Amino acid sequence: MVGPSGLVFTSAEGGSPGSQTFVITNLSPSAARFSTHGALDTVVDAALAVSRTPPNVKNRLLVTLGGMKAAVSSATLVPGYTGIYQVKITVPAGVSAGDGIPLVVSMLEKSSVPATLAVR
Repeated sequence: MVGPSGLVFTSAEGGSPGSQTFVITNLSPSAARFSTHGALDTVVDAALAVSRTPPNVKNRLLVTLGGMKAAVSSATLVPGYTGIYQVKITVPAGVSAGDGIPLVVSMLEKSSVPATLAVR
């Protein structure tokens, strides 16, 4: 599913409270209103696909699901692509179940437009 924010969810099933799921995003200025991708722990050539050992995002990411903070386990570039990030989150306990729960990714005081994720 691709939303207007540029977020892509890898799990059609979404997640349930306490489970982990991935959010794929390009964090680009046009797609998610980010002014920068943020620092990585390894220097990469932006024109080349990322290697099998992807660099980590050094800047703190905040992900909210249904207005509740989701724990971020990791945020890395996706191997084999350029400018695509994979963010691993834990669905917060207490988040309401539904097919269109709003998800927002924030970094460096900039936030994406809301996308949605199914919560079971």
